[in-house]
Amino acid sequence: MIYYLASGVIFMPKGVPNKRYTPEFKKLVVETMLEEKLSYSEAARQFEINDH
Repeated sequence: MIYYLASGVIFMPKGVPNKRYTPEFKKLVVETMLEEKLSYSEAARQFEINDH
């Protein structure tokens, strides 16, 4: 989420640092990517994870 302040400054709140994902979640992401033919960025957006 990006916020634009009246002064023209762009503010992007930081996510959770060092967020860890369970093996089950990782498996779900990979299986979904294969089944739906998603790119890395599409999967990151769909599962709300960092894409880098």
